[in-house]
Amino acid sequence: MKTEFYQTLNRQAQALLEGEDDLIAAMANFSALLNDNLADLNWAGFYIKRGEQLVLVLVSR
Repeated sequence: MKTEFYQTLNRQAQALLEGEDDLIAAMANFSALLNDNLADLNWAGFYIKRGEQLVLVLVSR
């Protein structure tokens, strides 16, 4: 069931990120979690705004 899957994924994400103070580590762990659990994804990553540019800083494949 889709609802149960996303509830479980949400709990995993919360446990993974709990107490993590390093933004880059949190983004890396979260993108890996998404990439490992969402079959239709071909990548997961984050853009950070630096000045007027968006910079792709993390990607999990």
